[in-house]
Amino acid sequence: MNVGMWISRVLQIVLIGLFVSTVLHGDYLASGSALVAVILSFLPAIVQKNADITMPWIAEFFVTLALVLHVAGFVYGLYNHFAWWDTLTHLTGSAVIGMLGFFVVFSFYKTGKIHISYTMAGVFIFLATVAMGGLWEIAEFTLDQTTGAGMQVDNADTNVDLIFDTIAGLIVAIIGALYMYRSPESKVEKNIERLLARLER
Repeated sequence: MNVGMWISRVLQIVLIGLFVSTVLHGDYLASGSALVAVILSFLPAIVQKNADITMPWIAEFFVTLALVLHVAGFVYGLYNHFAWWDTLTHLTGSAVIGMLGFFVVFSFYKTGKIHISYTMAGVFIFLATVAMGGLWEIAEFTLDQTTGAGMQVDNADTNVDLIFDTIAGLIVAIIGALYMYRSPESKVEKNIERLLARLER
């Protein structure tokens, strides 16, 4: 196990500790959020095992890091104390969603389960990230209306969150599409296409 994986495990322990702490303090709304985060932090490993999809350790690391930042901000009121904390969590969270989308697409592409252009792969990653950002805002609105959590300060706050979701999705989509274009699998595919074209001529 490399250093990155060890750090991921430490962050998962931190998440579990936050969950236990919120339960002991009777903050059940925060404990529910922490419990969901703990479950989500193990999803990359579960997906790799059951779906035979290989993801690098950095994906699991960033997933867990984004979850820790969000839960810590929720539990310790960092969203209220630091105006930039919400922006940070949206940027990292959306980048993680885009990254996971890319790894799923690339794994299927690499194993030949799907055939997709690099442009369409980038578009899929971008739209998936923005869509998840929109769903997150809907979830925040729902919690505010039902529990009075106060997660959405005003309309400007919501729009700034969506803007940073879009920026993160765009960055990951461009990097992911370029990576696919320059990957060894892509080079092999291009060489085969050139060979077939020559044989046809």
